[in-house]
Amino acid sequence: MKKSILRLGIAIIIFKVLVMSINLFIENMAFFLQDQYNISIDENLHIYLTLFSCTSFFIGFPVYTFLMRYKNEKPLPTERAKVSTQYLIIRLLVILSIWAILAVLLPPADVMSFRSIVDTLVFTVILYPIMEEVMWRELLFPEFGELGKNKFVAITTIGWAFLMHNMPINMMIALVAGFLLLGPLYYKTQNIKLCIFFHSFINLFFGLILSNTKLFFGYQLFGISTMMIIAIIIWVATIAYYFTTRNKPVAE
Repeated sequence: MKKSILRLGIAIIIFKVLVMSINLFIENMAFFLQDQYNISIDENLHIYLTLFSCTSFFIGFPVYTFLMRYKNEKPLPTERAKVSTQYLIIRLLVILSIWAILAVLLPPADVMSFRSIVDTLVFTVILYPIMEEVMWRELLFPEFGELGKNKFVAITTIGWAFLMHNMPINMMIALVAGFLLLGPLYYKTQNIKLCIFFHSFINLFFGLILSNTKLFFGYQLFGISTMMIIAIIIWVATIAYYFTTRNKPVAE
């Protein structure tokens, strides 16, 4: 246990220091290019932000993975419990229901630019879920899985929420998703692809679509009414599916 905590601590520290150092270098280089060659930071801000996003996945993530697996004799899990279609559908509907509630209650945010939408799709919806699920679920299961479901879920979720997110709202979403879905799901199935899918699904709806309700539904009464209708349909579908399947056995 102590060795596992030490290994994780060293890997996280190196990951954070490496990413911060490279991002600091990129930032200083941006100011240098602006001062020496009049290459405007504002005009190239998108490029620098993209480089910042790349450092975690393409540099920090491989180093972290190497450190967690280096001379680690604990095997990765090979047995996977199967989950039913019912198990998956009800969780997808619950995610959509929560999204629908927030979409109706929260004031619409400013619409993202096209570049920001592309960046969000590439990093937040595709690459980061792969990185974070491997880092905080797959690689930590051999280290902490033997502690039992509750401790494994707590360690992986708290670490993931507070060490991989900066904004409080993102931390809260990560805590809820980790404790109620992603942590227990991986502990039961050891299916990293399934966790990545749900993680990407959550990021798609809460990180992209929820932030662009103006783009999809507009400002006017028609847009608000459309959103309400969609929300009601999702809520009714979730409740109906739950009550029609609650007496059927579910593989967990």
